[in-house]
Amino acid sequence: MNRAERRRREQRGENKAHIMQDYRKEAYEAGYKDGMESVVDITFYMTAYTLSYKLDLPKQEIQDLMRAVYNNIDSYRTGHLEPKDYDTIVEQMETEYKIKIR
Repeated sequence: MNRAERRRREQRGENKAHIMQDYRKEAYEAGYKDGMESVVDITFYMTAYTLSYKLDLPKQEIQDLMRAVYNNIDSYRTGHLEPKDYDTIVEQMETEYKIKIR
């Protein structure tokens, strides 16, 4: 869904949250088809490197943490977590943990 389509939907009175949920779902599906796996690999390796280099975490802790992160991402990819669940996770990270990525 491009910007013009999102605007048309807004003008028709559709809920912005619903539009963004659809947009995220489409973006995720398109990204996965266009090489999401390599983006995930880069993110994983850089995260693991940062945990090792900056926080000096032991190897086993990094492996356990990366496995848990991968399992959450895989749950989203396979549909066990939905875009609305992602919205809840983002809100929780921003409000409770003060982590804002975008």
